[in-house]
Order: sequence, then C-alpha cells, then structure tokens
Amino acid sequence: MAENNKQTALSPRQILNDQREMQRLDLSILGISDTRWPNSGQQSIANGTIYYSGSDDTHHRYGVAIVVSREINKSVINFTPISDRAMLLQLQTYHYKLNIIPTYAPTADKSDEDIEEFYNEINNIIQSLKSRDITLVLGDFNAKIGRGRFDKYVGEYGLGRRNERGDRLLQFCQENDFIISNTFLKLPNCRLYTWKSPQDNKQNIVRNQIDYILIDHRYRNVIKSVKTYPGADVSSDHNPLIARFLITLKKQRVIPTTNCIDVSGLKIQETRQRLQNKINDNLRTLKNNQITAEENTDKQWKDLKNALIEPSKTILTKQKIGKKQEWMTPEILNLMNERRGVKDNNEAYKNIQKEIRSRIREAKEVFSKRKCDEIEALQEKHDSFNVHKKVKELAGLQKKRQPSLLTDQNGKIIMEMEEKLRTWKNYITELFDDERDINRIVTEQEKHKRWKSCRA
Repeated sequence: MAENNKQTALSPRQILNDQREMQRLDLSILGISDTRWPNSGQQSIANGTIYYSGSDDTHHRYGVAIVVSREINKSVINFTPISDRAMLLQLQTYHYKLNIIPTYAPTADKSDEDIEEFYNEINNIIQSLKSRDITLVLGDFNAKIGRGRFDKYVGEYGLGRRNERGDRLLQFCQENDFIISNTFLKLPNCRLYTWKSPQDNKQNIVRNQIDYILIDHRYRNVIKSVKTYPGADVSSDHNPLIARFLITLKKQRVIPTTNCIDVSGLKIQETRQRLQNKINDNLRTLKNNQITAEENTDKQWKDLKNALIEPSKTILTKQKIGKKQEWMTPEILNLMNERRGVKDNNEAYKNIQKEIRSRIREAKEVFSKRKCDEIEALQEKHDSFNVHKKVKELAGLQKKRQPSLLTDQNGKIIMEMEEKLRTWKNYITELFDDERDINRIVTEQEKHKRWKSCRA
C-alpha cells in the first residue's frame, strides 16, 4: 500500500504512469491526495479501478482517491465518498473488515476552523465503523510530528521538529488510539522525508515529513515496513510513502452472468450480414443431418436453439472497453521509462517531460481525427444511433453513477447494508403514512364522483 500527493490535477496520463509505478514497486493499493477531480465515483482503468471523492463546485480543488489492482478490487465491499478531503473504502478480510480512509488535510495557510472541521469529519467516519475492524487513515496531513517518541502513538524515528498542526494530529491519534506507523522504524533520512520544498537545493536542504499512515494500535503488528521511495516517478513534489502489510483479503462471491446479446449491433450492416450468414450455415447443417427416430422433440429444439443463439452470443456480445488510454503509444511509454531514469537530473527530467507532453498532444489529435472519421462514415450510412453514441464517447458526455451518502437522524454515517435498508424502509413508511380515516376518504371520493356526474 502506498500514499502519494499530486502536485497538479490528476490526468489520465498520470494515472497510467502511476499504475506503471505500482507494478514496478509491486503495490496493490495506492492512496492519492489532491486529485482535483469533480464529483465522486469509480472508474475502471488499466489493470484496476480508481475510487475518487471530490467536490461539485467549479473550482475542483482538493480531492482524494484510491487506486486498487484488479485482484484487490475483488475484495472491495463498500465505497463511501465523504467530501473533497476524505473518503472510505472497505475491503473484506477473512476475519474483519479493512477500512481505508485517504485524506488531504488543509495546508498551513488555512484557519484553525478548517482544521477542526477536517478532523471532525474523520472522527465521524471512524465512529460509524466497528471497533473490531482494521482501520487505516493515510494521506497528506500537512503536519510535522517531529523526531522523538511520545507514549505509544509516535515512534523515535520521526523527522524534524513538531509544529502546531503536528500537535493536533497527535491529539487525533490519542483520541482514536492510532499510531503513526512511519515513525517506528529506524531508517536514513532519505527514507523518512515525504515532501521536498521548492526552496530545496544543495546549499539549503528543506525536506519535511508531512505524509503519514495511521493504524489502530491493536493492529500495529500487521505492518512489516514503512518507508518512502524518492526514486519513484509520480509527477509530484511528494515521495510516495509505501507500507507492507500482512493481511489476507477475502474475495467476494461473484454471481456468474450469462453472455448478454447486444441487439444494437444489428444496426451495423456488416454485423447483421455476418450474423445472418452464420445462422444460415448452422440451419443448413441441421437440415443436412439425418434425424433419427430416437431423437425426441427436446433434442431437436435444443439443436435449433443452439443454431440460433450461439452465433448471436459470439457476434453480438458487448465488447469490453479497453482499459488503457486508446491514444497512448509505445513511444510515450518508452519516454516515461526514460524519464524515471533521469529524475535526479532536473534539466534532463524537464526536457523529457516536455517531449512527453508534446507527444501526448499529437497522439490525442490523431486519435480525435480517427474518431471523427468514424463518425462521418456512420453519418454517411445514416446510422444515427451509433453517430450519437460515438459523439458522446468523444465528448465525454456519458453519465456516471454518483455514489450517495446515507446518514441517520443524528447525522451518523450508515455503513451496514441491513441498517441502510431499515433506514430506507422507515423513511418510505413515514413518507406515505396517512392517518386520515379511510371511510372519510371514500366519502369524499364519492362526493367528487357525484359532483362530476352532476356537471355532465
């Protein structure tokens, strides 16, 4: 598991690059702060899924997200977006639930009221969880916890000197019995600092530890190592903080589904003709086969059904959308690998970064032109259905499902499915509750009918 802070808005190119780094570093879960994505939801990406929580205003500031691998995603049981500074992702283990809360705390220039609102928000999430579950709180806390042990909550191997925001983080750990995991292992300073200031240079080193991974004190032994990776290429001024956990996840039971037949494919002439030819071949084969007396009606019907259905399943089945960005080229991927090798050379890194951006613009232009040519070809065939479909895909106008947050009358977040169903049942019952006398209602309806008949 890793935590990282983005310096700019998280783009599809950066997601792909981060996933390549996840594979290189053998990571299954990546928490991201300051994504700047609008709204909340989930999206399938290359070899995994990203869950994100943001705001619906026009500024698109802050935001948090979690990227999970395809294998880990099979254990996800609940995703709850809270705000643009916190969210909750729950995974099922063989004994308890694993609760992961990525956060992005207000920076030092924000008011104390913003800080208190941030910690109250996290406290509300934690109070909604069961104490026996494993809970992780990770992210950019914009706080210096400093070097030196403090009771059971902070280890000896922090970095720097504690500031006022670090005191508030320590208070939060005391209230919820959390430990700051990346202060308990003796490591060189290059494996402790998580953020490098823009003023940092060879003459004046300004590097701080402001990103942390917190865990319940009772489950502290599940963490085997926590350290930063300064050499990772993640397009950020923060170093990813990586922790290795010893937790066995349980895959959720997936109900197998039959292959769906996409009848919209019949609107395409080539597809329709190919399906027609295949069905005719199957029917001719059945006709040429001699039907023996032993073959009953059920056997004949089964053969006829397979002759009609099997070609449809093969030809009209919805194709899975490619996870990798369609405009991505091997040249861009090679440049990304080359960029990681020169991360210590600032000038060379900037030059390769500029080349990557230029290649991406060119690739996107070629991709857009190809899509426009496809739309024009469909328009010439008067295929309005697929024309509108392609236009929406190109313009990114597909509606995405927005996760909702359900709370009780006291404002407590509801996590359990049984409690959610009970809450909705009570709400519907109260909404349609009618205490009027049924006889009085019938009488009024009869009066209304009589009045209508009199007018007629």
